[in-house]
Amino acid sequence: MERGSGRRLRRLLPVAALGALTGLLPVLGGAATLPAAQAVQRPWWPAAMGFDDLHKAGGTGKGITIAVLDDVIDPKAADIRGRVASTESVCWEKVSTGTGPEADHATEIAQLLVGTGASANGMPGVQGIAPQATLRHYTIGYGEKLRCTPGDEKHVNSTDAAITKALKDGAKIISMSYGKPGQDDDVKRAVAEALHAGAILVGATGHKVLDLPSGYNGVVAVNACDRDGKISSFAATPRGYGIGFCAPGVGMALGNHDKQGRWLPQGMLVDGSSYAAPLVAGGLAAYWSKYPKATANQVLQAAVHNPGMKQGTSVAGKKGWIWWYRREGSGFPKIVDASQTGYGWGIFDAADLMTVDPTTYPDVNPLVRDQSVDGPTPQEIAAGRLLTGSDTTSSSPSTTATTSATAAPRPSAGSAAGPTAPTSSTSSGVPAWVWAVMVVLVLLVAGGALMFTRRGSGTRPAAQPGEGS
Repeated sequence: MERGSGRRLRRLLPVAALGALTGLLPVLGGAATLPAAQAVQRPWWPAAMGFDDLHKAGGTGKGITIAVLDDVIDPKAADIRGRVASTESVCWEKVSTGTGPEADHATEIAQLLVGTGASANGMPGVQGIAPQATLRHYTIGYGEKLRCTPGDEKHVNSTDAAITKALKDGAKIISMSYGKPGQDDDVKRAVAEALHAGAILVGATGHKVLDLPSGYNGVVAVNACDRDGKISSFAATPRGYGIGFCAPGVGMALGNHDKQGRWLPQGMLVDGSSYAAPLVAGGLAAYWSKYPKATANQVLQAAVHNPGMKQGTSVAGKKGWIWWYRREGSGFPKIVDASQTGYGWGIFDAADLMTVDPTTYPDVNPLVRDQSVDGPTPQEIAAGRLLTGSDTTSSSPSTTATTSATAAPRPSAGSAAGPTAPTSSTSSGVPAWVWAVMVVLVLLVAGGALMFTRRGSGTRPAAQPGEGS
């Protein structure tokens, strides 16, 4: 398991110590200059994303269960204490909690989702985007050595098992800040099952690539952007193949455990799509809690058509991206599908969604593509399982309430069928036996060609940037 793209930047000091160092340029272990105390006291992303307005409008996440799939977690960390409803491991080693570096990542994810802002050890805490959501945590691997790994006789497919368990536990949103290349049919099946069941899956992109599970069809893949709204240097695929949104993920003051195992709520300044993904997952939960009658598909429809950053004319009169958050400006034109960029549909901003009724949108997942290299197919999502060659998939996917996670309407594909044997007579009067002989000859020729071409066939080509969204 690899975490979402990005890297830890530098360790921070308690606010009191930072205050004494204001104006100086201390260097710790070759790290960059420490930020001023104010930057730690007031992280930039809650203001940029309008957390206060979101919560005042009723977007708190109450009634929505978010599943976090990650490393072990520290549920007793000050600013998430009492906010983690359950934690369990789906690995053969039943370890789901910790108080060391191995627990930093998952605890940071929880901070961004349901953080209370409680301070500890001289540092203020982190405020979550969906503070009243129900958070359930599932360990899918932990530490650098002790994790669910292939090749072990006790190996459990952790992502598959965790998604399945999360659905049974009532999760409506599943947040996954990790990834790796290479498909897995069990995970693909679990994704199809979750989308079919009406859940939203959110995944962090990899380092300049669209790793899995974020790259599976219908999953909301999230890139990281900075406080000025600019796409990060490690964002996946420059032209944005399959990207859903961009969200804050650069210069994030989040927590870590010190050598004594104490939790420092803003002890590290970090970058990564790992931190952008939970802000989207939590923002969708906050929005959904305001409109509980909406389906997952309708929530996503509203989100892609009302993102935070919009494409239009810059202040200099030039057309292009406006590099800022929607909360910081006004008068932006309506979004145009930006799927050919690393932003996907734009910078995600739940605060601006609160006045948009998602039930006015169609019950169709806008992120399900008809052609997806990694699958699952729209038909498999509609069925809630992977289809085999014996399945009949020629009919259109069902659009009933139980299979609402289907693809958007697709253009009819051109016929790829070979010659069709005619009936006993034709308008030209050619006898039927002549047609039969011709068909046999065509099939023999085609079979010979197949013998030459199949030998050179290999695995499917990798996704090419710009093939769609």
